[in-house]
Amino acid sequence: MSEILCRLKEGDGSQQLICFPYLGGYSNIFQELISEINFDTGTEVWAINPPGHGLDTQEPFEDINKMLDLYCAEITKISKPNCVFFGYSMGGIVAYFAVQRLIRQLDFHGGFLSLIISSCTTPQEFGMKSYSVMSDDMLLNHMLSYDGLSKELINERALLTYFLPVFRADFRVLETASGLDFESLNVPVYYLLGDSDKFVPIEMVTKWSRYFVGKLNTCIIKGGTHMMIHDQMHSVARTIERILSSNGTE
Repeated sequence: MSEILCRLKEGDGSQQLICFPYLGGYSNIFQELISEINFDTGTEVWAINPPGHGLDTQEPFEDINKMLDLYCAEITKISKPNCVFFGYSMGGIVAYFAVQRLIRQLDFHGGFLSLIISSCTTPQEFGMKSYSVMSDDMLLNHMLSYDGLSKELINERALLTYFLPVFRADFRVLETASGLDFESLNVPVYYLLGDSDKFVPIEMVTKWSRYFVGKLNTCIIKGGTHMMIHDQMHSVARTIERILSSNGTE
């Protein structure tokens, strides 16, 4: 099996959760959350390992089309009839375009697709940003401003500097995503947002709505910051449980 996809939980049922990480992250960022969620025993869980992230020594992608080419090819190999994509922050944008592409593919047999996006601006927001070309100091200070960044990284500036090429490449992916054409998707969608997120305002709910045909089911996490996947893990886990149990019927 490709190292791009990491299986976090085995399951022999038809339901499947595929997780897309935030900027700079890889599959391990979801491990604590997945252990907190009370899944149906048959639910299978996978997470994306982007090239060049974590222990991977490949060059990271700088273009979302190349990223989608790889991700969609690998997902097609393992997809199940009831497939739920969960994208966190940057991962929400990648997951959105992955769903769009897979729906267009005649050879995709995933069947019923639904989408959970969390703590995520719309793709077009990054058309007005230039994070990828910031100086190292400016980009470093921007990364340090994120809520929930690990104390290890905050206290070890040299360690954070080591990851700057990965952060820069991921921002470039987001900037290329801003130029992609999109069509309103006719899939069940759930939008998770922390009420204390300094980076994603509540107005983003309205902006995301035009990316979908139906209702954008919004779930506000009390006390949630931009990194609520870590600092409000229990609340995020309970919300995902409810979404998965609804099976797209809400």
